[in-house]
Amino acid sequence: MLARPEESLGMPAAKPMRRLRLLIPRSFNSDAAVVVSPTIRSFGISWALPRMAADTLLGWWNWPGKLSSSIWNLAPLCLMWCLWRERNGRTFEDMESSDDQLLASFSGTLFDWSRAWGLTSNFNVRSFYNKLRRPLPIIFPWKGVWKVKAPRRVSFFVWTVVWNKILTGDNLRGRGMVFVDWCIMCRGDGETVDHLLLHCSKAHKLWSLVFRSFGISWVLPRTAADTLLGWWNWPGKLSSSIWNLAPLCLMWCLWRERNGRTFEDMESSDDQLLASFSGTLFDWSRAWGLTSSESLPLFLNSLLL
Repeated sequence: MLARPEESLGMPAAKPMRRLRLLIPRSFNSDAAVVVSPTIRSFGISWALPRMAADTLLGWWNWPGKLSSSIWNLAPLCLMWCLWRERNGRTFEDMESSDDQLLASFSGTLFDWSRAWGLTSNFNVRSFYNKLRRPLPIIFPWKGVWKVKAPRRVSFFVWTVVWNKILTGDNLRGRGMVFVDWCIMCRGDGETVDHLLLHCSKAHKLWSLVFRSFGISWVLPRTAADTLLGWWNWPGKLSSSIWNLAPLCLMWCLWRERNGRTFEDMESSDDQLLASFSGTLFDWSRAWGLTSSESLPLFLNSLLL
């Protein structure tokens, strides 16, 4: 007979899994993505992980619905536990598992725990492991690129962004060019498409302005494609015209600022960059008839959802 998970971990049966929460790492790194991304994908959903483990668990609970969430709720605890054991094995015992071994360990542990708690009668380790290894299909956010009322050259630029083809430092080095690869915006990391347009500290200030203007909280996904995929018509079809335009305008302004710094040695301050983005979004919205506001302050006040 299979032991209950808390018994196999030496934990009191009266408080199942409670101490396991004390071992949850505070953040995920790129190695953790080897297990995290396939796990989310195996449930057939697209999910952008928050920055903190506490926020992840807060949004995770019973997400598919109360009647079908037992294994879903168990998955993040099992995943974090497996990652913590792997981390300790590498740190204290000099034992390192391959990606496939880590996936297999997680699949088997989740299966054992699910069986022990009576959460499933038809759960199969082999099928679950194969599902974890299945590559994620590419879904192109064509509505967020081509259906937005934006200048055509901007839509074409963002289409290039989604395919990771704009000439950032990593793409230029991939073409054989030799130079010091760094982000000229933040001067702290290498320049990639997603870093420059999403995760750079300068980009973060613009995205924060957008979220504050619309009165929402949002966790940006890892890639521009995922961002646009989840962005389209999020507030509802009748109130999304300017919302859909905002990310294209933001990326365009960041790209122009990056090129100005790179080729013309012209650098805007943070306030100037924020003002340039706000003014551009206002001008585009007026040109396309998306707003009736007569001034920029009135326009920004009208964005609150």
